[in-house]
Amino acid sequence: MNNDDRNGLLSLASVVFFIIGGLVGAVLGIMFAPQSGVETRKKLKDTAANLGDKAIDVYDTTKHKVEKLIEHGRDIYCKKDDEPSGKNTNS
Repeated sequence: MNNDDRNGLLSLASVVFFIIGGLVGAVLGIMFAPQSGVETRKKLKDTAANLGDKAIDVYDTTKHKVEKLIEHGRDIYCKKDDEPSGKNTNS
């Protein structure tokens, strides 16, 4: 794995953790906001639904990027196998 691939994974991880942190902060803000229990439960339900949708989006994006990285790694591996090693095997 080269540095670009590592940087891409680190960037992806940073974005995922940023989103998760924002969602946790939103849920905590809703839970501690001064409002009735009915309103709080409705907001939590809506937030949970949104969280589920966002989690699915993050999963799909991450899965796609990982599949691309695996494919790229396979391409590199196959190219390396196709290249001559510089050793003379006819002797």
